[in-house]
Amino acid sequence: MASRKVISAYTDAQINTALGNLYRKTVAPPLAPGEFTLRLLAKQEGITVAFAKGWVDKRLADKTVISVGLRRDANGREAQAYKVAEK
Repeated sequence: MASRKVISAYTDAQINTALGNLYRKTVAPPLAPGEFTLRLLAKQEGITVAFAKGWVDKRLADKTVISVGLRRDANGREAQAYKVAEK
C-alpha cells in the first residue's frame, strides 16, 4: 500500500495560535463580578502593578483579600485573580 502525504492547509504557526486561543477560552474562566487582577487594580487606581502587588500581598496576609485562582482578563490573558473577603 502506498503512503500518502497529507498537505495541511494551515501553517504550524496558525495551528499553534488556534490551539492557544482554544486553551485560553476553555482552561481559565473569565473574571466574575467582584474579582480583580493586579493589572486591573493598577489601571483602575492609577498605580503601578508593583504597588498593586504590594497592596494585595498585605491584604492577603490580613485575610481581607482572598486569591480565587487563575482567571481570564478582558484581553484573554490568564492572570491570578483576587476578591475582597466577605465579613
